[in-house]
Amino acid sequence: ALKEKYKEIYQQLEADNACLIVEDQKQLFYHLLKLIEDKTLRDRLSENGVLTGRRFAWDNIIDQWEALLTK
Repeated sequence: ALKEKYKEIYQQLEADNACLIVEDQKQLFYHLLKLIEDKTLRDRLSENGVLTGRRFAWDNIIDQWEALLTK
């Protein structure tokens, strides 16, 4: 499964800002219920999601894209 192949990346995402990486409906239900019941978790994931988004903002990645496309 994809989750096993990229285990380290998934673990980082799940820890920081994405708990909805699922492989079946039961996992999806579990994570959605967890989000509904845990305001602290929702707040943390929300804040971390914004920070992750900023890391990938155009101004922060343009040099990487330029380097990749000009190779």
